Amino acid sequence: MIEEQYRTEYEGEFVVTGIHYKNGKKEQTREWIDNPLELKSISGRAVCVSDGLTVDDFNLSRLMARHGLLNTLALHVYGTNKLYQKFHPNFHVTFDKEDLEDLVAQNLTEEIMVYTNTSNCLKYPGEFFIIPYGIKSTSEAIAAWLACFDGHKEIYLLGYDQYTRDSTRRTKLIDSVERVIKAYSSTKFIHVIRSGETPDEWRQHLNVKTMTRPEFISHCDIS
Repeated sequence: MIEEQYRTEYEGEFVVTGIHYKNGKKEQTREWIDNPLELKSISGRAVCVSDGLTVDDFNLSRLMARHGLLNTLALHVYGTNKLYQKFHPNFHVTFDKEDLEDLVAQNLTEEIMVYTNTSNCLKYPGEFFIIPYGIKSTSEAIAAWLACFDGHKEIYLLGYDQYTRDSTRRTKLIDSVERVIKAYSSTKFIHVIRSGETPDEWRQHLNVKTMTRPEFISHCDIS
């Protein structure tokens, strides 16, 4: 379930690290995980990036010129899926086994704060970060939720296209991201498009706006 929650109120949490039976009863081994991040952004802006049509032929490394924490136009960047192969965002969300192995093999976890589920974190101790509260959803929705959770109030959705290459994935993306939009009604979401339209399911919410890719580049001063 997606709820309005913030890192400023998050000290950490217990996670289940093992299950065993003692005297016929199931017992859990739990470990406390501290909040690993204190994030402050003057701009309050973030961009969440997926691999939809809008990012085709777009040099994603241009986003990183805008990630400085003290820059009033700064953009904290949340990537998803395999986009770490094209650029190195501040934060990245993936659940794919091959991606996680690749991130470790290339030592990219030294540069990128990678979020995944608890079981993957236990397989690779010290490499990844758990998604707070064990939130389960699509990687796109988790990236948007994390941007909200970290306190950003203006969030750009880039590559979150209505017309994706996979109709099943399109439906999951629209539904899962809408849950985040509804939970954070005071946060402004800007859907960046290259063609097509913002999904009706998102447009019905007053905190959702649409921006073309050239408008996004100009508005966020992406050189």
